[in-house]
Amino acid sequence: MSERPGRALTDAGALALAMAAAAGAWWSRPLALVPCVGTVLIALLMRRSGLLIVGVFVLASAFGARSWSGVDPPMPERYSGTATVVSDPTRRGPVVHAVIEVRHRRLDVWAAGSPGRRLELRSAGEALWVEGTIRASSAGRARSLAVRHIAGVFELERVVDWGTGSRLTRSTNRVRALLLHGARVLEPVDRSLYLGLVIGDDRHQPTSLVHDFRASGLGHLSAVSGQNVVFLLAVTAPVLRRCRPVPRWMLTMAVLAWFAALTRFEPSVLRATVMAGIAATAFALGRRASSVRLLALTVTALLLVDPLLVHSVGFWMSVSATLGIVLWSPALAGAVPGPRWLVLPMAVSLSAQVGVASVVWWVFGREALWALPANVLAEPCAALVMTLGLPAGLVAGLVPDGLAVLLHAPTWVAVRGLRGIASVGASVDVAWLQPVGSLAGMGVVGWSLWRSRVGSPRDGASAPG
Repeated sequence: MSERPGRALTDAGALALAMAAAAGAWWSRPLALVPCVGTVLIALLMRRSGLLIVGVFVLASAFGARSWSGVDPPMPERYSGTATVVSDPTRRGPVVHAVIEVRHRRLDVWAAGSPGRRLELRSAGEALWVEGTIRASSAGRARSLAVRHIAGVFELERVVDWGTGSRLTRSTNRVRALLLHGARVLEPVDRSLYLGLVIGDDRHQPTSLVHDFRASGLGHLSAVSGQNVVFLLAVTAPVLRRCRPVPRWMLTMAVLAWFAALTRFEPSVLRATVMAGIAATAFALGRRASSVRLLALTVTALLLVDPLLVHSVGFWMSVSATLGIVLWSPALAGAVPGPRWLVLPMAVSLSAQVGVASVVWWVFGREALWALPANVLAEPCAALVMTLGLPAGLVAGLVPDGLAVLLHAPTWVAVRGLRGIASVGASVDVAWLQPVGSLAGMGVVGWSLWRSRVGSPRDGASAPG
């Protein structure tokens, strides 16, 4: 028996749900939580998509207000006690920067001298015993810190002791340390790009490298991204397929959660892992969901859990690129003639570039003209680093230097290829041609959609039986 019209959540309804969550998180008003939750529950029970959209909007707004209240500036006070390292400490000249959590509030730390040196040796997730002063951040930095859940500043005076953290923290930090040790045989710039690609550790990437990748439209490859999750699942697929449905689902969710922790919950990886987790859950329940619906539900869930993600540029770049791929790449791949091995990556790359164009122009005011050819050329190199570089790096961390060099030889070639493509793309980037490139990309996507619609059978007249 079919459902009554208007009750099922269509793909368009799912997109409206995601937009409602984004609008509510941006609005962030202190609404009463019980009526908001009640509206969502009633909408789910009655299967009313319109009411559900309204409920998600007000619920995201209420959660957003609570998130902002959690980053209210703290009162100045002396503190001596435990803290958790939230971000991997990074040396910036004579000082070391990190984010720590004290009493469930995140604080920004800039430390020099002995406290800075001791802090630099620690990793995210580890526990510290610290002494210092908690205070509010300056007015100019308060909002930029708040959208990252950082409430204030901690003036670190002394690191007394430290602990290794939870089992999850210990396992991810050991893997990161092993990869770092395995990459010792790579030249420093190559090593920084390799670690950024496989685990998101881009702390030591020089400014020139970051500039080249951004100017050539490859900025998403200088750090870990949602693509890593795709390659991770591809690598683990042979093992997952051998499991029965329930253990397969549990193992898939465990792998996704562990990898998200390994990469420090980067917004793009967070989007990809949650989307993959929803897809795995739907599959385990015997339900089919389109990629558009999976993405929309992912955005809705993440913004309800963390409304401040609505202010993350990395999150919206990941979402918009993925939306472009799922909306346009199939039609583009079907409309453009040529060998599949060339057309498919071109279709995916162009769809992603057009999808992310609005976010790039809004934030950076520019878009790389050579992003499409650069991404098509860079994709094989990036895939090699992400799939082969991770296991090779782990083994390289356990063997002598000579064997480590051999294991990392393919990684070295791929990383050097990426650097070369980025360098050439940055050198030919012409500012006044950037709008032309964006319009041309949009034109190609529009033409492919028109051609796929014109060429498709209508009313089933010529469709094969």
